[in-house]
Amino acid sequence: MLVEVKDGNWAITVPAKVNLFLEIIGKRADGYHDLDTVMSSISLTDQLLFSPRSDGEILLALEPLTIGSCEKLSPEDSAWDIPIDHRNLVCKALSALRERLRLNNSAASRLGMNVVLRKGIPAQAGLGGGSADAAAALVGGMLAWMGKYDHPMASELAASLGSDINFFLDTANAGLTYARCTSRGEIVNAIPSDLALDYLVVHPQMGCSTKAVFDRLSSSSRQDRFGKLLTPRSSISTLQGLANNDKELLVASLWNRLSDPAFELNPWLEKIYTIIDSSPGVLGVTLSGSGSALFAIMRDEQAAKGLVASFAAENLYRAYHVKDWRSATIVDQVNRIGSREQTVSDNP
Repeated sequence: MLVEVKDGNWAITVPAKVNLFLEIIGKRADGYHDLDTVMSSISLTDQLLFSPRSDGEILLALEPLTIGSCEKLSPEDSAWDIPIDHRNLVCKALSALRERLRLNNSAASRLGMNVVLRKGIPAQAGLGGGSADAAAALVGGMLAWMGKYDHPMASELAASLGSDINFFLDTANAGLTYARCTSRGEIVNAIPSDLALDYLVVHPQMGCSTKAVFDRLSSSSRQDRFGKLLTPRSSISTLQGLANNDKELLVASLWNRLSDPAFELNPWLEKIYTIIDSSPGVLGVTLSGSGSALFAIMRDEQAAKGLVASFAAENLYRAYHVKDWRSATIVDQVNRIGSREQTVSDNP
């Protein structure tokens, strides 16, 4: 997460994520699924600009992050069909934060916000764009309304809003890239690692509904042909690969339990997988989240950029070369901004 001040207001840039490992343990009584996943922040980003207002309105506007970045590939392409009303997680996060502040100060009910969401992360891709934006909203809302960042409060609110938001907050709070997430995803253990990776991310013109993919993950996916329950895969090799900066071990451990149902629902995935898997410079490839983005760990930047160009030439897919995302902690960035502004005010 990158924290900046632009034109006197807070600007928060957030990364997308990919799932290096994802196992579904089982369904919970609350309708969610228990899971074990290891995720990496990647340098595909959204940026949110926050401008406070005093009439209690929370208004969201959507813009492309770069020229042409939100163009549709076909009439059916839903990558940028993102609501800008109360259904958006940004609005939900700001409303939840304001309600928390109102408990201590009734005047907080008049807090409002103009938010410009500059999109670069496609929706229905399994890249966590909505959750990343909600994390940015909690950070930006706190800085704009409170003048400080309160991580325990943000973490509690995040857990009530969704499953991946805590990943983005906890890794940003620690200044780290990787984390293991358990329970329904809200329990986060950030992982120190110096492993630097080049990724290829490819997203087709057809997204994946998270609900549909999980609904497709039937009991048969968890049983062998004799009806015996399968033992869940372990994330230990993935964790060891990160801890030991062992790219070969990490690549060998790539795994996503949702791949089969996603491939069954989205015919584009098999086409993309076949192209990537047979291309030079690809070390390993798998699905991110519930799809529909596939990602590959690449040998190097040159190989990644070559494949991006090949996919772009077909004009059927979005293809990105990205790296693992790295930034200083939220608090360090905020303090650095405060120190810089203080220096400016002391030296007119």
